Amino acid sequence: MLADEGRLDSVAFPSISTGVFGYPMKEAARVALKTILAVAPTLRSVKPIRMVLFRPADLKIHEDVLRELAETALLSR
Repeated sequence: MLADEGRLDSVAFPSISTGVFGYPMKEAARVALKTILAVAPTLRSVKPIRMVLFRPADLKIHEDVLRELAETALLSR
């Protein structure tokens, strides 16, 4: 929302604390993606929202979580 207020046209989110600090990647993905999905429809200037990930395994986790969230949203309709 701050990026949108500042009229930025894109934003990137690193997977903070999932490396050396050991925060679970799947939980981090779920929190980040749920938040992005909730806020994205309200944004006016921000269009691309990128997740910045280090390893292919991290991408796989994010893809799986996004798929789960999409399926849950479809089932709740």
